[in-house]
Amino acid sequence: MPSGTSREPPVEPTTSELQVLAATIAALEAVDGLSPGEVDAMSLWNAMQEIDPGQAIGLYEAIGSFSMLHDLGRTRIGRMTFVPAHTEYDASLLADITASVLTSLGHPVRSEDVVVTLPADGGQGTATIAFSIAGRTETIECSYLWKYPPADLCANLKRFSRNDDPRQLVCADPGDQTLLYVAIREGSIGELNELLPAEIDQFYEA
Repeated sequence: MPSGTSREPPVEPTTSELQVLAATIAALEAVDGLSPGEVDAMSLWNAMQEIDPGQAIGLYEAIGSFSMLHDLGRTRIGRMTFVPAHTEYDASLLADITASVLTSLGHPVRSEDVVVTLPADGGQGTATIAFSIAGRTETIECSYLWKYPPADLCANLKRFSRNDDPRQLVCADPGDQTLLYVAIREGSIGELNELLPAEIDQFYEA
């Protein structure tokens, strides 16, 4: 394609694009990361075309398309949490991520009820996050660097999986500047990766 020439968005998806989108949805439904019928392939394809018109869709793009659908205003998708890889991290964003992960694990936590205390000078250090679940107040700590997602935040939150509905928090990096975390049925990560049309595992434990 000549330099400076914009891509024309396709009018409709190819058969292979619909197949990989449908397979990704089915894999996530099989491990209870999505409810059956909650998301369909055309919604994901349309979200991709609206944000990145003309982009061909393979497995990486199929996984990333959930974050694009989320960016278009879908506030909740299954048991998913979307963590931007490069943005300015503040207390509000950390509260949003915390509430989303806890909700995915089965705790109805609102972001406005999460209290985040950042390092005193606003630079690199340790952030403290407090929230209430099951009638008790819990506090965790995570590393903080304002331009990067805390590597240990989701890892520290996964221990709040409910005993009556145990969940395993897994992560994928589809290379779209957003990490995707999903609370799937405990012990089903192998099933999830086997169902996805890829030679290497796409999801790993958070």
